[in-house]
Amino acid sequence: NNQGGGGGGYKQNYNNNNNSGFGGGGGGGFNNNNNNFGGGQQSGTGGQQSGGGGGAGFNNNNNNNNIMSQFINRDDELLVLILPDGIRGSELKAKFTKLIQSKEYFNRNIIIQCIQNQTCKKLNACLGTFEDIMIKFGNIPYIIDPLLPNGNHNNINIDLSWVWGIDVSHVRDKPSVACLSISRSPFQGSLRDMHFFNHLNPSRKEIIAFSNMITLAFRGLEDCYNTILKSNNNNNNNEKLPLAIFVFRDGVADGQIEELFTKEVVGIQRAITIFRNKYKLKKWKPKLQYILCNKNTIDRFGLLDQKTGLCRSLNKPCVIYDHVLSDRLWDFIIFPYHYKKNADRTKGVRYIVLFDDLKLSKKCGAALDLFQFIFALTYMFAFSIPFPLGGTAQPAPIVYAKHYAESFSQSILSNDKQLKSLKINKNLNNRPHIITQTVFQQNKKNNNNNDNE
Repeated sequence: NNQGGGGGGYKQNYNNNNNSGFGGGGGGGFNNNNNNFGGGQQSGTGGQQSGGGGGAGFNNNNNNNNIMSQFINRDDELLVLILPDGIRGSELKAKFTKLIQSKEYFNRNIIIQCIQNQTCKKLNACLGTFEDIMIKFGNIPYIIDPLLPNGNHNNINIDLSWVWGIDVSHVRDKPSVACLSISRSPFQGSLRDMHFFNHLNPSRKEIIAFSNMITLAFRGLEDCYNTILKSNNNNNNNEKLPLAIFVFRDGVADGQIEELFTKEVVGIQRAITIFRNKYKLKKWKPKLQYILCNKNTIDRFGLLDQKTGLCRSLNKPCVIYDHVLSDRLWDFIIFPYHYKKNADRTKGVRYIVLFDDLKLSKKCGAALDLFQFIFALTYMFAFSIPFPLGGTAQPAPIVYAKHYAESFSQSILSNDKQLKSLKINKNLNNRPHIITQTVFQQNKKNNNNNDNE
């Protein structure tokens, strides 16, 4: 099972097996059996191997930082990793990223961009890779004006609104990963003003526990606040805390909505209160909008053709908001049509407003602003630029949370026994950081340290 290429070779070395290589691997390689990185010529016991390689190997222990330093310079900011196609490439991506960025290993503040071998032969795809690199470095390739019907600063002030996304990723035989994404500039297509945090749930558990939700929200608020203070001091900015926080949650079953509200919605409210008290921000009272997004609806709808009497697919974006859906909840379906996308396969997304602190449901025309606000957010997942098939199925905050939850789940390996092995370099702002203690455990620890002193 050897794959070789100009940039690296891959080898699985099993005893008493006949191993043969495809060409030679120059530069770096990866030995999956012994966790060895590097080229290095190797052979299997009792077997036969062909294919060469050069360079030094890397063994997964504490004495190998010096070896990795031969390949990575102190001032390096970006590594572009060319991966073999298929599942092997995914394994290499997860393990190499963890090796470079994890605190337990090389612990470097280096951005990693991966590209598959077959993609290197396609010019446009390669240009897309460089766009992703720009976004990860904080460049802003585009900005969107949502064009709210009643203005961008009346019912919803887009300049003083933050958007959060929450999603939980489930992988068999692994803990479920809950990810919180926070964007301080919702309509800025970049990772510059974004923050990501992860928490591990028990396997297959969708709802985040009350104390864990408090911790996720509090850590997010605290990190954003410290970033704002640092930016205002260094760059003479005047960024302020938001007047409204929009939380978009990936869908759960209707039978779990009540549990979701008591644990997650109330947990975020409690986190805001704890944050205000800690930093003595008594005048800061943000409005909370909590919106559940369920794309797995069983609804099917279309437009009645008056001439033929047949029902045909919609040919423009629309919102279904009448009481045909529910009388006890404020819910609506947004159909995100795009002319290049197959309309028959485009599904509407059901949104349920669980908490309406801005009272948009009671203001004349404010609901239209909310519909437009949500639709504009489907074009804010920067990695999808230039959106050849239209926006994403769900708002960008959820898509970011889903993306990084799945990516983090892949980085959890069978040899990870402690949460500290999942921590990454603290200066990596565009990667999710794992939370290992609840805010209550941290406060108790600090109180004990003060008592000891």
